[in-house]
Order: sequence, then structure tokens, then C-alpha cells
Amino acid sequence: MMSRFCFVVIASVFACTLFFGGSVKANEDTDSGNSIFEGCKAFSEGGGMGRATVLNALKGAKCAGLIEGITVQAMADHRVCLPDGVTRQQEAKVVVKYMTDHPADLNLDETVLIFGAIYTAWPCSKENH
Repeated sequence: MMSRFCFVVIASVFACTLFFGGSVKANEDTDSGNSIFEGCKAFSEGGGMGRATVLNALKGAKCAGLIEGITVQAMADHRVCLPDGVTRQQEAKVVVKYMTDHPADLNLDETVLIFGAIYTAWPCSKENH
């Protein structure tokens, strides 16, 4: 019961932040690799609330959602072919490794970096088209 209550509270805070804009400054970076790296790292490590700040947990949820959306679209476009058994957490580990290996690109849009990581790890071969 307590975990459901915590989930409802966290989801409510997240929804309010999304709908009311929170306290994001006009020049604050919210869409680059720099802004999502720690959240992706927390998600890839399975970081629950005990191992991540609330902000990183929310960014981890954002990272997981972006990975899901980008992967589904890339698979539909036959640009990415994930092997059976790949989990979102495994994909997040690939994304974090890619970002760690390409620190000069962290200023790029988070979606570009996530797609680059997934595509580099699991591109479709010509016979998969």
C-alpha cells in the first residue's frame, strides 16, 4: 500500500512539473544529453529512489520513455533490429556507454544521442529489410 502511495505522489509531482512547467529557466538545458545523462545512468543501474535523487529518478523515467519511443519507431522503420531478450535497462546501459564514449556530443539533442546509441549497437542488416 505504501509503495502505491509513493508511486501516486511521484507521478503527481511529475505530472505537475510537466503541465505547469516547474521552475525551468529560459536558458536552462532540458533536452540535451547533458540534461538526461544522470537520469539515464540511474535508470541503467536500476536506481530506485534509494539510490537516485528524485530529479534523477524523474529524468530516468524520461530516459526510459525516450528509449522506448525511439526504439519502437526505429524498429518500425527497419533501422534498428533488437535481438530477442533486450530489456529497456540494457538499452539504457548502451545509451550511457555511448554518451560516456562521446562526451563532446552531450550538447546534442537527447533524441539524437539515444538513436545514435541504439543504432550503433543494433543496426539492421540488409537482409533484415
